[in-house]
Amino acid sequence: MSVPTTSRFLRGTLALFALLAFASPGYADRTPLQARTHMLDTAKRENIPSYQRKLANGTQRVYLNPQAQHLGAMEQALPKGSDVVEIMHIGTPDAYHTMAIFDRQLLHSQYSPAGNWRLRQWSDRLRPGGRKLWSAMIQLSPQEAANMRQHIAAAFAEEGPEHAAGPNWANGHLKQGGALGVNGINCVATWCDMPIGDHGERLHQLVGLPSYSGSPRAFQLALEQTANERVFGIANYGPPDPTFLEHQDQDKTFK
Repeated sequence: MSVPTTSRFLRGTLALFALLAFASPGYADRTPLQARTHMLDTAKRENIPSYQRKLANGTQRVYLNPQAQHLGAMEQALPKGSDVVEIMHIGTPDAYHTMAIFDRQLLHSQYSPAGNWRLRQWSDRLRPGGRKLWSAMIQLSPQEAANMRQHIAAAFAEEGPEHAAGPNWANGHLKQGGALGVNGINCVATWCDMPIGDHGERLHQLVGLPSYSGSPRAFQLALEQTANERVFGIANYGPPDPTFLEHQDQDKTFK
């Protein structure tokens, strides 16, 4: 009986991600410049504290401080099919965990006490909170985004439904070198090392960075500091930051 149940789960999961691949056709093949311009226009229209900065190599980047009343506008600015992945980290010193938003799915990898990892949702949507949540917005190409969707769909299929995973997810978890295409699975490697490029390049390579597998805080800071144009926006979700618009010639410095 388990085989038909798993088969239905796989077909449903793959069908869902196939539909997502064709969502929001107006965003197809959007460049980092177009993504940045769109985000800056959204910020101005919705009164989100923001500014644009030119980096040392000439790359332009938008910085935003979206608050509770802006979350709906941010969802509309980065909808399903926008081909943008947000790499995120809570801005408190005791936090060491990479999360992501892709196709409006809020995803992260978690492990059980036995060390078994699963890809899971950390929420159904962004909600107001009392802590900072940093985001690095990365514009992917249509093919890269399609590859990411395929890896995510394959990961859900590989681990199977959570209700059937058993104690400590012993019967349903991600495999090393499996569906995600990464070795040494952890919360940051899931995204940093996922091979989504046309020739198998990993996400960190696409933005000109080394691998930060196992170092979520270092990866978040590196994404902020890299001058790669694909990282078109840095957001500080959360409470109003009275200093956010100060020192616009400097990195905001995730911390």
